[in-house]
Amino acid sequence: WGALRPLYAAGTVASAAAHLRQNLALPSMQPWPVSVLESAGLSQSDRQSIGRILSSYDRSNAMNLVALAALQALTRGEADVAPLPQTAPGTGVTGDLPFLLTFDQMAPATADLVYRLNAIGDPDHKVIASMYRHLAHWPSFLALVWERLAPLSTNGRIDTIIAQNLGTGRSVAAKLAAQILAPSQTLAPAVLDQINDALDLFINYAIGRMVPLGSLLARSFPHGE
Repeated sequence: WGALRPLYAAGTVASAAAHLRQNLALPSMQPWPVSVLESAGLSQSDRQSIGRILSSYDRSNAMNLVALAALQALTRGEADVAPLPQTAPGTGVTGDLPFLLTFDQMAPATADLVYRLNAIGDPDHKVIASMYRHLAHWPSFLALVWERLAPLSTNGRIDTIIAQNLGTGRSVAAKLAAQILAPSQTLAPAVLDQINDALDLFINYAIGRMVPLGSLLARSFPHGE
């Protein structure tokens, strides 16, 4: 965190994350019509809360990916001195998110749906994505999410989408890594291996998967309606 703090404070991480979001390769999908969301029993207040969750994860996941992948690139000697384009990070998401539901707090059908959604891109459930647990307050919306994402898993496209965009994220992160000040203390190889194992799990099975999926859902949602 000490190595990344200056880049967060300077807005560099937010700018790099915005650059990543602008360059994600995602399938083209029409936004949900408001009438579909209303027919699913989602009020305007519900839609505002859901939109806030999707926007928050879209922004924070991209920031986490470029920051942690940059740290890993630095430890592996993979920093890229090519400059990153200056990209306006946009405004942050205001308002509180609802509390994070545990599986025990969900109805059995909702918990099963969260589990099935989490398997998209991570069939072994190495990491449970918190975004679906936040959205579990609205089971009818999770059902719409399932209808939108499940075909990508069935036809195998999801693995390509994740791999392609993770590659883009690592490319952005390598350029960000060149801006991290070298640590004053050298870590033992065994410690570096432990750090990289933890980063691999989080990057490859959590945010590397949820950056494209979360962004796809955020772009599919009719914000402000």
